Amino acid sequence: MKNFEVKIYIPSNREDRWYVYVYDNSAQKIVHKTYKGINTEPDLFKRELICEGFKKTLELELKNGWTPIKVKTKAKPLPQPYQNTLTIPEAYEKAFKFLSVTKREEKTKSEYKTHKKFFLKAVETLNWNKNLFSELDQYHFNMIIEKMCELRKCSDVYFNKHLNLCKSFNTILVDKFIIKESKVKGLSEKDYSTPEKKLLTSEEQTKIIKHFRTICPQFITKLKVLYHLDLRPKEIRLLKVGMIDQEKWYFRLPSEITKNDKEAIVLIPDDLKNDLLKLDLSNPEYFLFGIELQRSRDRSKIFKPSPFPISKNAGNNLWRKEVKVKLKIDSDMYSLKKKNNNDKLSRGWSIEEVKEVNRHSTIEMTKIYATRYSEIVQEKQRDNYGTFD
Repeated sequence: MKNFEVKIYIPSNREDRWYVYVYDNSAQKIVHKTYKGINTEPDLFKRELICEGFKKTLELELKNGWTPIKVKTKAKPLPQPYQNTLTIPEAYEKAFKFLSVTKREEKTKSEYKTHKKFFLKAVETLNWNKNLFSELDQYHFNMIIEKMCELRKCSDVYFNKHLNLCKSFNTILVDKFIIKESKVKGLSEKDYSTPEKKLLTSEEQTKIIKHFRTICPQFITKLKVLYHLDLRPKEIRLLKVGMIDQEKWYFRLPSEITKNDKEAIVLIPDDLKNDLLKLDLSNPEYFLFGIELQRSRDRSKIFKPSPFPISKNAGNNLWRKEVKVKLKIDSDMYSLKKKNNNDKLSRGWSIEEVKEVNRHSTIEMTKIYATRYSEIVQEKQRDNYGTFD
């Protein structure tokens, strides 16, 4: 016993583990370590009591003649890639640099840029610019995003959006071995319910079609693509004449314009085909819903086969001005996607068929757009409930 001394190791940082060890004074080295059950206790006071218990037990065993088994030669230390000395701004700039070169849509990359800007603004407001990123935990991330909401006077939906973007920044740092784990993982979104968007009635749809027939008839063709095919905004904007298979009447979408980076074949229904046949489809390089002259305000030169892609907001701006303001119909253009799904189900399509033609990854996603799915299914079985005799 006189050559051995039992001690407790309490590390100065959170990453190292606590343990109780036996030190051989004559050999001047540790000959036994005990970790069992110590580091699973989160309360540091209780953890120290556990260590004290092990210490007394080992001292008693040594007194009774136990000789500790010598510890094997210490193995070569493993390399540690984690950069625990990065400040919060340094870590976020590094994460943004990685995210900027990932295969994401430009819209998503723009959201990353905006998120970084206001995240770091909140960090600066909290006076945390010099704090280490490794010091942050869920509580601190919550404070930062709350501060972002406060600075921008935004609601809980903004909190949820930037929480998810924050998780993306942390995940890329984990993937690149900059940090060991994401401290924001597990932080819950705030409860938020978006008001249900008003869908067009059949009468409103007819009224809109008649209105555009007089002011911009080719825009109706674009609306038919949105209604029938549920193409994404980017896909519609970058559609080219050469992507139309004029023998079988399909759109053949290349991977560069699709959301999932996969080629897609989308059938063109006769209602849309009849409209397309009225257009000049002679130049395969023309954008199907392009603009003849850049920045032109002439409505006869937009949403038709043209050499230039139309701006991202042109369709929404035209809809807002003509439908919401002039016709006073309070419905968004992209609500046509939901109306399309509901109409298909009403015509007898199965939810699986709607999922396939819309290229959704899951039926649950389809149900988000098919807002009347439950109602339609119940109505279909109205006469098949039987009786309670």
